[in-house]
Amino acid sequence: MKLKNLLLLTLITAMPFTLFGCANEPKSEAGTQNKPELRGEEQKKSPSASSALKRETIRSELLKKDMNINIYLPKGYGGSEKYPVLYIFHGYSGNENSWMPDLELDKRADELIASRKITPLIIVSPQIDNSYGLNSSEEPRVIGTPPNSSLNYGMYEDYV
Repeated sequence: MKLKNLLLLTLITAMPFTLFGCANEPKSEAGTQNKPELRGEEQKKSPSASSALKRETIRSELLKKDMNINIYLPKGYGGSEKYPVLYIFHGYSGNENSWMPDLELDKRADELIASRKITPLIIVSPQIDNSYGLNSSEEPRVIGTPPNSSLNYGMYEDYV
């Protein structure tokens, strides 16, 4: 199966199992609404002329460390329109780069949006370590040798 078809199948299959939200109303780790602090280019009010892949680092108080996150913003993002959000998780020993940019899911999303096979959406690929994205311990810890022989414990569901 071609990589593009595999990515399309994964995107379509994963969609019902993801958390959808509104890009203009992010939630904090505690589940309360908060407004993002925008800087530089992000302060523009006019929609973007092309899609963007943003790489950010956020502090997780639940996990007691900085976590990386990749965010795909579709062409036109930046106006007052709201977008569905797809959270996509990497596999064991992967990271936030596994889907974007490594497998070019961001480029495939551009193609699918341009061909009107999917509606514009935001894709979020957070670092979840080797945790499977589950709440497994109130106190974060790592068992084994990272990255290929370890298991991370912590409040990963709440962090996401």
